[in-house]
Amino acid sequence: MNITLALLADAANVSREGKLNVLGVFNTIGASKFPVRHPRMVLVFRVEWTNAEAGTARDGEIKLMDADGREHAKIDFRVSLPREGHGPVYRSNEIIDLTDTLFPHEGEYAVAILVNGEEKARTELTIRATPRADGGPPPESRN
Repeated sequence: MNITLALLADAANVSREGKLNVLGVFNTIGASKFPVRHPRMVLVFRVEWTNAEAGTARDGEIKLMDADGREHAKIDFRVSLPREGHGPVYRSNEIIDLTDTLFPHEGEYAVAILVNGEEKARTELTIRATPRADGGPPPESRN
């Protein structure tokens, strides 16, 4: 089993026809104060598996980590690998809502997707200090 696509976006869905629709792909979030809570984003990833794996399921984890490797959030999931269509490779699009995600400080973060304990994909995210709405300076940098 492999993950061939991983990204963060504002929204996503899979149509009746199986088409993946993604809106607002991003890798930077601006904030005028820290800690900051991002109200909603989605993690989108595509899973591919072979005939030998079809009909099984895998346990997975999504981990949000900062540049120092500290884990700030973790979500467990289970992905089924059905035998649909005609092999030799099967695919499914997965969308996981990430609601009220807390970022304690600015800097570099990673969202890692692990399956059965093995990292299969990762997408990077930068949390950047931006000027305040009142025109004041951005918050002091942690770095």
